[in-house]
Amino acid sequence: MIKVSPNVKFSYNYIKGSVADRKKVVSSLNEKIFEELQSMNTSNITIRDFKSVYNKESILEVVKEKTKEFLKGKSNSDKILHLQDARYELEQEQHAYSEQLKYAKKLKDNGEEVSGQDLIDYEPIYMFSEKIQLLKEMIFNLISEERKKLAKKIK
Repeated sequence: MIKVSPNVKFSYNYIKGSVADRKKVVSSLNEKIFEELQSMNTSNITIRDFKSVYNKESILEVVKEKTKEFLKGKSNSDKILHLQDARYELEQEQHAYSEQLKYAKKLKDNGEEVSGQDLIDYEPIYMFSEKIQLLKEMIFNLISEERKKLAKKIK
């Protein structure tokens, strides 16, 4: 049985163990979100997913539309929470990949044998910075909407 502190944020793919154990852990945190995320996997959309030449704006537009589709029907507070969690997850992934690259380069400089994949800079491939910025903008727009609603209620 896998034990996870309720305060730990993690991605489903990082949980080791059987599928049943994974589902128990995820359902203990939030079963509904797990089911929704399984039906929509947008976290791995990259430049490589497009067969013809697309610019970053086109890819980010696809990510934005998929994210809006996922958030459809949720309250603004739930949307903000989901977007914040996605942003934090992307920031953690960005940090992990940059640390991996940094230490792989140090090992190579010291004459150690390093896998070629460890020496790849994944930032331009996965577009972490651009996706994080997109999520920040979406969160900003939702918060602005909520503030306008509150301002109208106060008047």
